[in-house]
Amino acid sequence: MKTNTRKLVLNSLLLAIGLLLHQITPTIGLPIQPDMTLIMLFTIIILNKDDYKTSLVCGVITGIFTALTTKFPGGQLPNILDKVITTNIIYALVFIMYKFPFIKKFK
Repeated sequence: MKTNTRKLVLNSLLLAIGLLLHQITPTIGLPIQPDMTLIMLFTIIILNKDDYKTSLVCGVITGIFTALTTKFPGGQLPNILDKVITTNIIYALVFIMYKFPFIKKFK
């Protein structure tokens, strides 16, 4: 199995940017804040559309990061589970869209 260092570094940078954005975004009214790590997770899934293991590991790491930075009381475990489930669903959707393109190119 070949390890691509460039993809690993890009994934780690995107995860770090998502963590920083998640940490500094203010709450909206109640102790709920927009989840900026999901944007980075979706970007990682699209970039790694051929590698399920990497996408799943990034989903787990994103869940741990959001659990550490959550401002909602008792929101640690739901954050981890939410990110793992979201990773699987979005990966399946991206896989289907790239495997069976619904929009044909015009000639």
